[in-house]
Amino acid sequence: MARRILVVPVSTNAGVTAACLGLVHALERRHISVGYCKPFAQARGRSEDHSTELIRLATAQRPPEPIAVGDLEYRLAGGRLKHVMTQMVDLTAELDADRHVLVLEGLASSADQPYADRINIEVAQALDAEVVLVGAIGSSTPERFADQAAAAERIYRVRQESRVVGVLANHVPTDLDPAAIQDTLRLRGLRCVGQVTDHAEFIQARVGDIVRELNLRILSEGDLGRRIASTVIVAQSIPGFLSALTDGALVVVPGDRHEVLLSAALAETVGTKLAGLLLTAGIEPHPDVMALVGPALNGGLPLLLSAEKTFPTTQAIVTVDRDIPADDEERAHLVRETVADAFDETFLAELPRAEASTRVTPAQFAHRLRTEMRKGRIRLVLADGADPRVLQAVVLLQRYEALQFTVVGRRGDIEARLAETGEMLPLGTQVIDPDLQGPAVERVRQRLTEQGLGEALDAAMVAALALLEDGKVDGVIGGLNGDRAGFIAGARAATALASDVVTTSAAQAAMLPDEVLFFADTLINAHPDARQLACIAHETADTARMCGLTPRIAFVAPSSWSPTAQEDRDTIGAARALLAEQHPDLVTRGPVSFQEAIRRTSAMGGEPEPTIFVFPDLASAAATVKAIGQSAGSYVHPPVLQGLSRAVSLLPKDAEVDSIMDVIVYTAVKAAALG
Repeated sequence: MARRILVVPVSTNAGVTAACLGLVHALERRHISVGYCKPFAQARGRSEDHSTELIRLATAQRPPEPIAVGDLEYRLAGGRLKHVMTQMVDLTAELDADRHVLVLEGLASSADQPYADRINIEVAQALDAEVVLVGAIGSSTPERFADQAAAAERIYRVRQESRVVGVLANHVPTDLDPAAIQDTLRLRGLRCVGQVTDHAEFIQARVGDIVRELNLRILSEGDLGRRIASTVIVAQSIPGFLSALTDGALVVVPGDRHEVLLSAALAETVGTKLAGLLLTAGIEPHPDVMALVGPALNGGLPLLLSAEKTFPTTQAIVTVDRDIPADDEERAHLVRETVADAFDETFLAELPRAEASTRVTPAQFAHRLRTEMRKGRIRLVLADGADPRVLQAVVLLQRYEALQFTVVGRRGDIEARLAETGEMLPLGTQVIDPDLQGPAVERVRQRLTEQGLGEALDAAMVAALALLEDGKVDGVIGGLNGDRAGFIAGARAATALASDVVTTSAAQAAMLPDEVLFFADTLINAHPDARQLACIAHETADTARMCGLTPRIAFVAPSSWSPTAQEDRDTIGAARALLAEQHPDLVTRGPVSFQEAIRRTSAMGGEPEPTIFVFPDLASAAATVKAIGQSAGSYVHPPVLQGLSRAVSLLPKDAEVDSIMDVIVYTAVKAAALG
């Protein structure tokens, strides 16, 4: 897994692409395996975002195309930011797996993308990335620049720890003392990782760039690769404007000012390399004048024509995007080398050596499950097949070819629900009547009756379990239309426990803004004994590992006012002893208070933070998960059943379509893991 560095701006015209270009090149020069990706495209008015093409031009990188502006905004408008972040993790997954460092380019806030800062924060959270802030000092002061960086740093924090690992100062005036910038940043707790001195050449467009951007007409092409060092409007007559005829000057003048054309041509013939001559108001020079200036034009002086008048033409030139075009290799190499040289060598040396974070974010969690799901061809049966939420989830998941569905319900009811939305079930979806009969149905009913659970499950769920019994499906999902306790008891009676399991249990994944944590048991065991608690912890560790987390278990201490506090502490101690004997590879802590356990300690040289929280009683676990689910920016995955030998999942009665989709994906992964 790569160390992810997100480069984001703290001011306008910060030069984020230049910073990424320089950082990538600086790491490549040190022979460090580095990747680059711009997750989301920048809105640039009439032109396309070309940052990715520029990186391809100036480095050995071959990054993927960013997610388009329209796609991002469509998801934002529909409130589906979680899904676009999962798509972004998909985009970066290959680079993340194969590199030591992954440089990510953030968005710059603009009138076209006022949401850019929010997206940058979400990207940092979704990829658990560290952040390098980039800002342009220009005519500002070191103090104001440092204040801007400090203000930005506060929004990139995980609990008490800052994501920001450094600040790059760009467009630094040549007369500014570098120590002043370092000192002012240090006073605000920030590290200066580089200073890029202002270079006029960085923003010098070619004449051809202006022609393309403003759709100018070419009267004489000359050398369109000449750089524009200045733009000059000629208002005076000869000799007042002669001093403006200097190397790199783009002269803008009405087309009927023939004396200016002649003077510019004469200057060109005596050695002055003007950038070009731009005539305005749509007036072409007289043919006789064109004949006189022919030698200068043949020598490379570009002669251009604008249909607009002089002032709006000049205004358009001034506002042209000064970012490096994707085909300007000379300028790209200049910026690449200059910015790479500006990075602090100590900072560069630290990047590949530092340990990458062990957190798993919600977007990475979703990506992991969908990746695992695609590895096998899984058929799931949905007992609540006529529920419109279930049907909508099935329709939305049809893009995953690895999933196949059997829905239990009366065909007429299902067709009526689909007709209301104008949708169709995915190809290959089977519809099974809840009154299904056969030997498997009889075996399931007999086991339920033997355990006094004859009425625990409705006909649809019995039919679903019978399909599982017969091996016609790999997993079962239900529970929307029945009693929760009856569903669990019925599933336990109809499906054997996995080997070495002493109790079924339920775990829930809490999707915090920056990471995913598991909690157990939140549904089944009111007050487990030591053997049961150890089993719950081990099963939750397996669930977490399957979802991409490294299991580190914290046994949460009971409240001091609990009448069973000492008993619970003894149970935890015994459970940890059992785990140490049976599963010595598992890292456990406890009993420890929830507040202490969730506090990040790795930054202080302590034990790694836990990823699993096991409670000695169901009430405390359920209350904690409920409180987390009500916190801003958090989402709690529906409970997943553990301990059964087959994949059986319970849907909460109030489940929304997104939650149902999550349960379906998880069940498919669980079914594949169980074989």
